[in-house]
Amino acid sequence: MKSSFVSTVSHELRTPLTIVREGVSQVVDGLLGETTEKQKQFLRVSLDGIDRLSRIIDELLDISKLEAGKSSFERGSVDLVEIVREVASSFKTMMARKSLELKTSFSSASIDAFADRDKLVQVFTNLINNALKFTHKGSITVSVEEQDKVILCRVADTGEGIDKPDLPKVFEKFQQFNRTAGPGDKGTGLGLAIVKGIIRLHRGEIWVESEVGQGTTFSFTLPKYTPQRLLEEHVSLCVREAVKEETALSLVAIRIQNFDAFVHKMGEKIATMLVYGACRLIQTNLRRRADQSMAIGDTILVVLPGLPKEDAVTISWRLRYLVEQDLLKKELPEKAELISEVACFPEDGCTGSELLKRVCA
Repeated sequence: MKSSFVSTVSHELRTPLTIVREGVSQVVDGLLGETTEKQKQFLRVSLDGIDRLSRIIDELLDISKLEAGKSSFERGSVDLVEIVREVASSFKTMMARKSLELKTSFSSASIDAFADRDKLVQVFTNLINNALKFTHKGSITVSVEEQDKVILCRVADTGEGIDKPDLPKVFEKFQQFNRTAGPGDKGTGLGLAIVKGIIRLHRGEIWVESEVGQGTTFSFTLPKYTPQRLLEEHVSLCVREAVKEETALSLVAIRIQNFDAFVHKMGEKIATMLVYGACRLIQTNLRRRADQSMAIGDTILVVLPGLPKEDAVTISWRLRYLVEQDLLKKELPEKAELISEVACFPEDGCTGSELLKRVCA
């Protein structure tokens, strides 16, 4: 009841707050008449307060959705190196203002993960922002390292550190743990709770290490996925959503029948890149954000949530034709022979494994 109340009130606050901000902004910009510099100064303070309220509302909504299991979660292939660089770039001005250095370290030029891109941007943003609040000299280092079974991410600072008794409470809601940041906005104490919720949604782990006066390191892991495991988990998740929403789910498989001949004549690496190229072509021609394509061996599998079988059959013809025309333009040792299969929940199978067995047989 408490979570529902917080969520409802937060939603109700958003609209009037947006209206208030727009009105104040128009006065500051002079759209409603001339204002003195002193009036503008006070109005800018008001805008800062409105923006802070907006951030609090967003965080309350985020934590309410995470606790209720209603947070939107759209995973896909993402490059963690690209995400970290993007987030780090957004902090350049604030880092320069405090004369701090923001360092990055990566185990390879690109590190792919199966994750919700927007959610990971939020995680890195929250962790860097948190480090920035409590670091007054030195640096903040963001690192991403690919290990055997997980991807390890760290945000380390040279800040004040956290007292040992406070470490167990760091990820609890509304905690302003014992680090003195001086004057200024100290936040709501929800940021790290949200970060933990997002990492748990990704089936990862998160922890903190700190010494007072020596800095703090937040570390989290994301699971690594083989293409097959990724496919099975994604389809199973889509089946659960279809059951929950009482809707359909269709799978389309487009396979290069003579893939082995391409491997023999072109080499496995080039032949595999042929399939990945076709997968990217299909993804760019899918018309809904929820639709996903994945390349597995000689097959491109397309997952179409909410789509009945007759529509999926039509789409399979269109996608196969697109791939055929694209491959004809390439200088291949022989013509690619394509076949397509369609399987739909619930008529062709009631589990992810049943559907995959049917469509990839």
